[in-house]
Amino acid sequence: MSAKQTYVNGSYLTPATLNGYFGVSAATGHVHDGGGDATCAPKIDLSASANVTGQLPLANIAYGALFNNFMTGLDTTNVGIYSSKLALNPGSCANSGNSCMMTLSSSCTKDTTSTWAEGTGVGGMADGVVAGDQTGYHFFVIGKSSDPNAVDAGFDLAESAYNLMSTPAVVSAGYNIWRRVGFAYRDSYVTQIRSFVQKGDYFIYDNITSSDTTSLSGSTRTTLTLRAIPLGVSVQARIAMYAWTANQTNPANNAYFFDGIGAYTPAWVGVAASHTTFDWNPPPTEGRLWTDTAARIGVTSVSTGLTPAPLTPVVCGVIVLGYMDPRGKY
Repeated sequence: MSAKQTYVNGSYLTPATLNGYFGVSAATGHVHDGGGDATCAPKIDLSASANVTGQLPLANIAYGALFNNFMTGLDTTNVGIYSSKLALNPGSCANSGNSCMMTLSSSCTKDTTSTWAEGTGVGGMADGVVAGDQTGYHFFVIGKSSDPNAVDAGFDLAESAYNLMSTPAVVSAGYNIWRRVGFAYRDSYVTQIRSFVQKGDYFIYDNITSSDTTSLSGSTRTTLTLRAIPLGVSVQARIAMYAWTANQTNPANNAYFFDGIGAYTPAWVGVAASHTTFDWNPPPTEGRLWTDTAARIGVTSVSTGLTPAPLTPVVCGVIVLGYMDPRGKY
């Protein structure tokens, strides 16, 4: 069998037998040529050079909806310890509009401290966006609708990549499609990107340096904003939750409920309070809750009615351990 032949359904398919086209039968799932199968899905025109050497619109692929939100690879890694750079590793994905595919064949490293320039090992920040401490930046793969292999990367505060795709150097280079693939959070104590390990859609921080707290009075529900969590999108935060109230004889009389308020809102996580500041008795409770697009979760204090009554205000806190980010897959 020659390299140009494909064996399908008991016979060889060649450019001659395909007549420059192929499609998939909705009835049988078999590959067919252009000679006529009434159930055949829309076909790719292999005779058009643009569809061989250039970008192939997903709408032209049989059952192209299967590629909607597609992503494989494109994981991100820190470049050294206490670094201002992230590396985007090889992979492929559909762009944010599900109109084109992008393929990164080799790693691309970008720096948060300088404005975007084409290529690896150079600046990646959107024009007009300045890197600051305790600030997070979305990381994007960008491409050209005319060429699936012309791919680069960059950072932006906006989850929509608005500033990045408006950056003059990006526009002049012809990049016009994008997909959000990661996130970089700059810690204040090292003024660099907090190190993490990525496993698929899970991002796990290597070091925990701070917590986020809020005070509660009575049983009023409030919200708690999390640092080191992407803004503008809903993610599942992996957090250690705690609560304490000073000099309380019986802190177990109060329960503190942390709940998700994002696009997906599962059941709450209950936490008992300790009686002195950070004595970790009981220890923090680990849980996973969905944030809203402002990186918030909900917190409620509920008394069990036992005596002595719980003291207020109560300090409730969260230590961010990591998060799960679907990255546009759903």
